[in-house]
Amino acid sequence: SGPTVSEMYLIKAETSARLGNITEAMEAVNKLRANRMKPGAWVDLAATNKDEAIKLVLDERRRELPFAQRWFDIKRFNNNDYALDDVELERTFYPYTNTNVLVDQALKKYILPKNSRRYAAPIPQTEIIASNGKLIQNNY
Repeated sequence: SGPTVSEMYLIKAETSARLGNITEAMEAVNKLRANRMKPGAWVDLAATNKDEAIKLVLDERRRELPFAQRWFDIKRFNNNDYALDDVELERTFYPYTNTNVLVDQALKKYILPKNSRRYAAPIPQTEIIASNGKLIQNNY
């Protein structure tokens, strides 16, 4: 497995949009859409500014890669300086114990805010040991 052609077009479109090359970004995303959709007026997207171009490209990325890349995108969006692509995850669950779910109690809300350290996975202890005394700090 590896990156697909559609993913490469979306990467090109997103980087062009973030650099302010709106025409190049829209050309890349429209070429992808033209190969995926039946011809018609709905195929070509147009943007007038950088923010609109980024939004259109990210919406297309979400449609094209709905399951494969979403977690990586959320982590990437929340650790950059561009505020319009931030995502705050919020989920609600019943409380639970080791043996059962407590459906008779109030739901508990969990929020994963922007720049949370919970986006990072801890470094395995074996890697820290294998570093031969070099200072490696884990995600605390």
